[in-house]
Amino acid sequence: MTTAKYKKNSKKIQKNFKMFDFCVYNYGRHQRSYDNMFMSTNYTYKIINFDMGFEHYNNLPEKTYMMLSHLVTYKRCKAALKVDDDAIACLKNFMLPTRNLYSLQYIYAGIGIEKAAVNYHRTNKLWTSSMTHMMVHPELRKPYVEGAAYVVGYNVASHITSKLFREHFNTGWEDANVGLHSHNYQKRHIIML
Repeated sequence: MTTAKYKKNSKKIQKNFKMFDFCVYNYGRHQRSYDNMFMSTNYTYKIINFDMGFEHYNNLPEKTYMMLSHLVTYKRCKAALKVDDDAIACLKNFMLPTRNLYSLQYIYAGIGIEKAAVNYHRTNKLWTSSMTHMMVHPELRKPYVEGAAYVVGYNVASHITSKLFREHFNTGWEDANVGLHSHNYQKRHIIML
C-alpha cells in the first residue's frame, strides 16, 4: 500500500473512532442504566461491562487497577467514572470543568477524604494488613476521593498504570490507592466535593 493510500485509510478509521467523555465501568454481572447520572450535562459515555470473575471486597484494589489499565489501553474515553452498584452519582454535581484550564484527562474528582484512617479494629471490614505500615509511615496517607463514586482522568490513570500493580504500595483500599498512586502526578487536578 502506498503512503498516500495508507494516510487516507488512516483518516477514515479515525473518523469512525468515536471518543467518549467517560467510560462507565459496570462491575460484575449487574446491568443498570446510567442516563440519570448524566442528566443536564453534555457528556457522552460508554458503558464497559467489567467482570473479572473474582468479585470480593478484598480484590477491589487490584480490580480498580485493572479498570484504569483498561481505560488507558482502550483509548476511547477521556476519563473513567467508577460507581458502586448501590450508589448513584450526579455528574452535574461533580462541578467538573467543561472547557478551561483542566480537561477531563487530568481530573481526579469525588467526595474528598484528607487522609486514610488507620484506627480500625481488626474485626472491621475496613481493616487491612497495611494499616500498621501506614501508622509508621504517615507519608502513605494521602488525600483521596472515596470509593462509592469518583472520576479518574485518562492521564491520571496512565500515570498510575505506568507501574505494575505489585510495584505500588497497596493500602488495601482501592480508593485510597488511587489517591496515593496519583499523588505525585504534577498535572493531576483534584476536585474534592
